[in-house]
Amino acid sequence: MKRVLKVLLIGVISLGLITGCSKEKTKINAEEFYNRVNNDYKLKDYTNQVGYVNKAYVYQDANIYFYYYEGKRAFDMGNIYIDEVNSAATSLFNKEEEIDKGDNYSSIKIHNEETYIRVTNVDNTLLYAKSDMNNKKLVDELFERCGY
Repeated sequence: MKRVLKVLLIGVISLGLITGCSKEKTKINAEEFYNRVNNDYKLKDYTNQVGYVNKAYVYQDANIYFYYYEGKRAFDMGNIYIDEVNSAATSLFNKEEEIDKGDNYSSIKIHNEETYIRVTNVDNTLLYAKSDMNNKKLVDELFERCGY
C-alpha cells in the first residue's frame, strides 16, 4: 500500500511539474496595442513601409523609441526578434541581460549605465523599446500595459 501511495505521489508531483512549467503570454493585436498606448504616446502607423506585417506602429522622441509589429507569420517576428537582440547585444558595452522564455514568447532586457533595450516576441507580434536609463521605468510600464 505504501509503495502504491509513493508511486501515486511521485506521479502527481511529476504531472504538476510538467504542466506547471508551461509559461505563455497572451499576445495583443495591433488594435489593442494602439488603444492601450496611443493616449500617452502618439503612435505613427508605418505599416506601408514594412512588407511582412499586418500592422506596424512606431513612437519616437529624444529619450524613448519603441515599435510594435503584428506580423503575417510568427516565423518573421521570431527572426526580427533575433536580429534586434543581436543588434542590441553588440551595441552595448558592459551590458547586463535578463532573459525570459516561454512556450509562445521570448523576451530580453539589456542595459548598461546609459541605455536600456527591451524586446519581446509573442506569437506573431513584436514589441521593441530603447531608451536612456532614466526612462527604464516608462519602458517597463509600457510592456506591462501590453502584458509583455
